[in-house]
Amino acid sequence: MSDVIEYVVNSFAWSVIGFVVGWLGASLRSDIHTLKEALVPTEEARAQRLKRTQRSTRLLGVIVAVLAVATVVQGVIAQQRLNDVSRCQAQYNERFAAASKTRADLADEDRRALNRMLLTLYQKRDASEQERLGVFERWVRITQRNERHRPQLPEYPIEDEC
Repeated sequence: MSDVIEYVVNSFAWSVIGFVVGWLGASLRSDIHTLKEALVPTEEARAQRLKRTQRSTRLLGVIVAVLAVATVVQGVIAQQRLNDVSRCQAQYNERFAAASKTRADLADEDRRALNRMLLTLYQKRDASEQERLGVFERWVRITQRNERHRPQLPEYPIEDEC
């Protein structure tokens, strides 16, 4: 279920529950009597009012208990989802850091090879063209090898993975 639909369903359910609780609370406060009962309540009227009040109180207690259970369940589910997303993000960060370190190490090796090539060519100015070409080809081979072994940075995890 998409997050928007889930949000709408949850909001609607909580709104309905809030309406019912408010209606019950209002019905407890506004007990409508006949004029005779309001002026001179009889024992029977008092007993009926007490019964209604007790029944409403029990119903209200049940609704509060159901709301409490629903809140706890929702909290547990939300915490589980948060833990799953956090675990997935941590795994992605580990893969990204490993790939970045490998790429940085290979770039360092490329720079060292380039420095060696330039230093060798500078120190051997009188070297033959064949020697210079050999040094350059060795640098090209190192660079190409590193390029082939350079890992791609991982894609950000999609929802199916997490």
